[in-house]
Amino acid sequence: MQIHLDEQQLLCLQVCLQNAPSPYDISKKQIVQSIVEIVGEPPKIEVEPLRMPKYDLSKYGIEQ
Repeated sequence: MQIHLDEQQLLCLQVCLQNAPSPYDISKKQIVQSIVEIVGEPPKIEVEPLRMPKYDLSKYGIEQ
């Protein structure tokens, strides 16, 4: 059986396989891992981390 997917459909499938929980009986049989081996893993996206905002909470009695 062959299934033809465009780029967006393939990316959706790859991301879903990485993020969705699988039932115990399926994960024990390594079914999800075998599908990942066929379709591949989603590309790693490098992004700059968000900076933590600074708040002055001393007027509420909170010292950092």
